[in-house]
Amino acid sequence: MILHIVLLKETSANIKYCIIEGSDEIINKGVQYWPIDDDEALIDNQRAKAVNSVNTVYITEQTMYVTLDNLQPGTKYGFRSFVTTQKGTIYGDESSFTTKGESSLSM
Repeated sequence: MILHIVLLKETSANIKYCIIEGSDEIINKGVQYWPIDDDEALIDNQRAKAVNSVNTVYITEQTMYVTLDNLQPGTKYGFRSFVTTQKGTIYGDESSFTTKGESSLSM
């Protein structure tokens, strides 16, 4: 799966994706995203699955845009794609973006 951030706003992000299908039947596919601290490195696949703050948007089309809503202004998010087949779940590379605006979190 290939992901590109297309548009960032204060409380949403639009992501364009394209799925490159292989020989295995795809059961589920989508995008996972989560808030991350500025000092925190992008979390690895095993840790991301265990974190309670991971949100999932399931995708039904092969090439499309997905909007991540209800984000916090001025907040950094990690995200990655995933595809599930009978053989298991495969995760794409992790990346990050920061929503526009000022963070409402007090330090």
